[in-house]
Amino acid sequence: NVDRDEDLLKVLAVLFHDAVCVPGEPDNEELSARLFDRTVPSGLTETEHAMVRTAITDTKTHVVTSGNYVSEALCAADMHHIYHGGIGRLVDNERKIMREFQRFPYARYREGGLAFLNGLPNKSDAVRSLIHLVEHRRLQLVGDLVALEAAAQQLAVVDVDRERPERELVEHAVDHGGHL
Repeated sequence: NVDRDEDLLKVLAVLFHDAVCVPGEPDNEELSARLFDRTVPSGLTETEHAMVRTAITDTKTHVVTSGNYVSEALCAADMHHIYHGGIGRLVDNERKIMREFQRFPYARYREGGLAFLNGLPNKSDAVRSLIHLVEHRRLQLVGDLVALEAAAQQLAVVDVDRERPERELVEHAVDHGGHL
């Protein structure tokens, strides 16, 4: 049944597209695709496998691979809340994402978030409002954020850019079919 097979491929893409998600890492999509490669159901053809794998990696840029209906469906679903959500939902999602990235300096999170939002084509009024909010947000922390970051560095807090033990766990899990 063609419809059932198409639905299966879309479901597999949805299940695996964020299987590996380490905030701040540039290759989450590729690692998710590798995990898919290692755990792919044996009943898929090479073409079906390639369509799902490509759809997973396409979510890095949300640029759909031409002729890949799985990629088209996955990228549309992944961006639905951005293009079709109101400002309340966008702010709520942005706060959740900010919490995911809280281990990084806020300036780095802000720069990456604004680069992503400003790179979106066809921005809605809600997206433009969210960009304004992120550009002008003042963190409400006790004391000065710069002083807190400097104090953390003096206390020898792990620099996530140099030491990433979770990165080794992710690589190990991907290489072993999801098993630590």
